[in-house]
Amino acid sequence: MEITDSKGNILKVGDRVVWEDPEEQYQDSSRIWTITTLSEEIILISDKYSEAEVFPCELIKLNK
Repeated sequence: MEITDSKGNILKVGDRVVWEDPEEQYQDSSRIWTITTLSEEIILISDKYSEAEVFPCELIKLNK
């Protein structure tokens, strides 16, 4: 099964993404994350500062 972002783009380990954090006060659309681990329910993303477990529907893929 293909895992897709909020716009229907297929996600893969290594893809660069923007995280649309559901808590609006923490959203930062300029922050670029990389997918580290991929599963159907939870995706692990990281950048040079931290990592987070997120839902695929919260991501927007940057590289095609």
